[in-house]
Amino acid sequence: MDGSHFDGWITAEALIRYMNWKGYHSQNVLAASDYENKFIYILSGWEGSAADSHIFDYAKQWEDLRLP
Repeated sequence: MDGSHFDGWITAEALIRYMNWKGYHSQNVLAASDYENKFIYILSGWEGSAADSHIFDYAKQWEDLRLP
C-alpha cells in the first residue's frame, strides 16, 4: 500500500490545495495490491497537499477499505 502523486489538470482556484510538499501540483492516490501485485483498492482524487496517513485513515473510516 502506498500513496502516489500524479499530475493532473487543476483549476486556478484549487492550485494551492494541490501543491504537494515537493513543490509541484499533483493528485494523491492511495492504492493497495495483493501478493500477486493485483490492485485490490484505489482511492483517488485527493489534493497533493493531503498526507498519506490522513487518506489512509479516511479510507478505513468512510470507504470500503478491507485489508487481509
